[in-house]
Amino acid sequence: MQLIDRIPKQDERLTPAIYAALVDSLYQNPAPMLAGAICAGVAAVMTAVKTGNEWLWPCAVLIVVIGVLRAVQMRQYDRSKVAINPTEAEERERRYMVGGSVYAGALGLWCWIVLLGSDDPVAHMLCTAVTVAYTAAGSGRTYGRPWIAQLQVLLACGPMSLALVLHGGVYYIGFAFLNVLFFIGLRRISLSLQDIYVKALIATEHAASLADQFDTALNNMPNGLCMFGADGRLAVVNNRFTEMMCLCSDLAHRGVTAHDLMSACVSANTLSFASAKAIVSEIQDAKAAEITTIDSGGL
Repeated sequence: MQLIDRIPKQDERLTPAIYAALVDSLYQNPAPMLAGAICAGVAAVMTAVKTGNEWLWPCAVLIVVIGVLRAVQMRQYDRSKVAINPTEAEERERRYMVGGSVYAGALGLWCWIVLLGSDDPVAHMLCTAVTVAYTAAGSGRTYGRPWIAQLQVLLACGPMSLALVLHGGVYYIGFAFLNVLFFIGLRRISLSLQDIYVKALIATEHAASLADQFDTALNNMPNGLCMFGADGRLAVVNNRFTEMMCLCSDLAHRGVTAHDLMSACVSANTLSFASAKAIVSEIQDAKAAEITTIDSGGL
């Protein structure tokens, strides 16, 4: 079974900004990472006490230390609140991959020692349950870069499934087989989540690009333009309009009404009271209108 697909086909259409956003998603919400590390460490200590196997104590320490370091790293990144560029994103992705791989390998080693070094069913249940839970949670966290999730599955659950088979017994072998089916489904889910997230990012980026093009075209018009929404408030205004009417440039952000805008124009002596009254009346009747100014100064 091939688990790792390093470069998904979708990466071919990822822009640098989308790639950086996908890597950024890896570092969101570090609290569950810390909680998971503590829980896995406690479970490893419990298996060491229950089985009396001294080799499990280093595993417990390794799991806790690596988990805490990863949580601290994620917390530092989360607190920085600095957008990363594509070059930094590659480095961040590599760091996450290394930390996640070492942690997953520690879990796999723990399962190997417990399953092949003892016959205690409670210890077996603890190590397999924690490892499967970590794998499921890790796939949810790494949906933006599913190849990392697949690598962690291989390092954590590969040794566990192999140890189940080597331990022998129909139930252990059956459990190993069910794990394989579970991980195949998990892989498909993570790829689907990435596809949904990437499509959303692409749509957002496309909308932002259209908005920038519209803003550029609007502000390069030779005429002044303002548009009102159905609620009678200013929705769009270009720079030429504010220049010709001698108005503030933040009118659209303030959401002024048609009456307020016309009053400002009258106060600036760029519009007569009669014209302002006629425009306000038209907008109130139609609930939507647009006003275009020309260089002659008339409306």
